[in-house]
Amino acid sequence: MRLLLCCAMSAGLFLSACSATQPVRPDEAGSIASTQNVVVIRGLEGDGDVQRATPAVVRRLEVEERNSRYLGRLQAVDPPDLHVRVVDVGQGLCVVGVTAEGYTFLIDAGHWNGTACADGVNTLLPDMGLSMVVLTHSDGDHLGNLPLILESREVGTLLWTGYTPPHCTHAGASGCTTFFNAREAIGEVAADQSSVLNLKTTPLTSGQVFELGEVEITFLAGWHEFPDVGRMSPSEISNAVSIMVRISHSGRSILVTGDAIGRPLRGSDDETCTGSEGWAVENVEEDLLSADVLVASHHGGNNGSAKCFITAVAPEFVIFSSGGGHGHPHQETVARFLAAGIPEAHLFRTDRGSNSTSDAEEGEWTESSVPACGDVSKDDDIDILFGSDGGIRTDYVKPDGCQ
Repeated sequence: MRLLLCCAMSAGLFLSACSATQPVRPDEAGSIASTQNVVVIRGLEGDGDVQRATPAVVRRLEVEERNSRYLGRLQAVDPPDLHVRVVDVGQGLCVVGVTAEGYTFLIDAGHWNGTACADGVNTLLPDMGLSMVVLTHSDGDHLGNLPLILESREVGTLLWTGYTPPHCTHAGASGCTTFFNAREAIGEVAADQSSVLNLKTTPLTSGQVFELGEVEITFLAGWHEFPDVGRMSPSEISNAVSIMVRISHSGRSILVTGDAIGRPLRGSDDETCTGSEGWAVENVEEDLLSADVLVASHHGGNNGSAKCFITAVAPEFVIFSSGGGHGHPHQETVARFLAAGIPEAHLFRTDRGSNSTSDAEEGEWTESSVPACGDVSKDDDIDILFGSDGGIRTDYVKPDGCQ
C-alpha cells in the first residue's frame, strides 16, 4: 500500500505543522507527474510505503543537459550514474550528489567560516534545487552554509535530528549563532511546504529508505537524544546523535556517519565498541552497514572509527573530511584502518596541506600531508563516481596543490 503524505515540521517549535492531517490516498490527491521530484520513503508506517511529494517542483536536469556538463571536464570519464563530491570545507562536512536522473542531495552544510560548501553546491548543482537534504547533527561545522545554500533553492525533503545544543537555550546565546541561523532556514523550508522530518517528532527506524529514482538513501541510525551516553563528554553526547545514511546504487554504496562516536576518549581502548557506532554494529542489518566508501566518523577523530565499526563496514576507500588545527585525522584512527587491511593509497583527506604545530601535538596522521604547505579549504575536494558498468572511482578532483 502506498500513501501520499505532505507534511512539514515547524523548525521553531519542533512540532508537526500537520499533526492533524490524515494520510491521503494517491487516487484522492490526483496523479503525481513524473517530472516532479518525488522522494519515496519506504517503511515509514507499518509495512506500507509512504510518498512525500513536494508541492513545489524541484527542477531536475534533463539527461542531455546533465551529460553535456561532463564533456571535457572529468578526464574523458563517461557521465557517471551517480556523482558524489566530498567538498573540502576545512574542519567540517559537506557532501553533494547528483544522479543520472537529475535528482540531487546534500548531506551537511560545512563550516560557518567562509562559503566553501555553498560554492561546492553551486559548482556541482548550478541552478538546481535539492531533492533531499540530510543534516547529520547540530554542530556548527555541519550547518555553517545552510542558510546561504537554501535561500535560492527549493528543497524536496529535509531530514534532521531536531537536537538543540544544551548551551543554546535562547537566541543570542554564546556560540549559537550558526545553529539558530540554520534552524531559521529549516523553518523557512517548512513554510515553503517542503517535507521536513524532525527526529524529535518523527523518529525513523533503521532501514527506512528514501528513493531518489534509482538511487537509495537508507537511514541507518540517528536520534534526537542519544539513549545511552555512558562515558561520553558533553561534546561527544552532541555528536553521538548523528544521523547515519547509506547512499547506494547498483550494488555499490557510500556510508556517511556525521560525527558518530564509537570509542569515547575517556576510558576507551582498541576493543571499545560503544556509542552510536556500537549501536549500529549491534542493531543495523549487516548488509546495510557494509559500504564501498566510508566517510569516516568525526573527521577521523580518535573517538570515532572504532575497530568493531571498521570491521562491520569493511570499506574499500575511506575519506577523512578534516581541516587544520584539530589533529584530524588522528594517527591512531588511521592505524585502525591500516590494521583492517585498507591500503594507505585508499585513504583520502580534505586537508593534504595540514601540518600545523597544534595538529602535530594533537596526534594528527602526517604521512599523507605535505610538509611546509599549509591547508586552505576548497583545494582538496574528493569525487566518488559510480559508473554505468557498476564500477566505482574515488579520487581527488585536483592534483595536490602543494606539489
